[in-house]
Amino acid sequence: MSERTAFGPRSFAFASAALALLGGLAVVTLLSWAGPGATRWGLIGWGLMTAVGIGSGVGLVRAHGRPASAFLLAVVGSVLARLAGAALGGWAAARAGEAMVWPYLTGLAAGYLPLQILEVGWIARRAGIA
Repeated sequence: MSERTAFGPRSFAFASAALALLGGLAVVTLLSWAGPGATRWGLIGWGLMTAVGIGSGVGLVRAHGRPASAFLLAVVGSVLARLAGAALGGWAAARAGEAMVWPYLTGLAAGYLPLQILEVGWIARRAGIA
């Protein structure tokens, strides 16, 4: 298996999904004491960031190595998708009640941070700088 294949989009998607499951487990563990509504909003935030993170991460891995404009477009699309998803979900959580905003933000963090760290490391490894 070549290094390019080992660090390709399919491998990234599988690694992201495995890491995301750990983030979801963290959300359930952290918010289970706060009740089912908090856990639900935490999982909504986690699921939203996980879906966007895996999808946009695969797009970035695919775009890496192509002309700079293609990679830049993938980066901008990734950032905008994450911002839009977080904002829409935050609006919905706020409408559900002020007490649901913090669980939602906890879920966002659990979905965003591990996948972002993986994404940066993955692309750095593909670029040969890590």
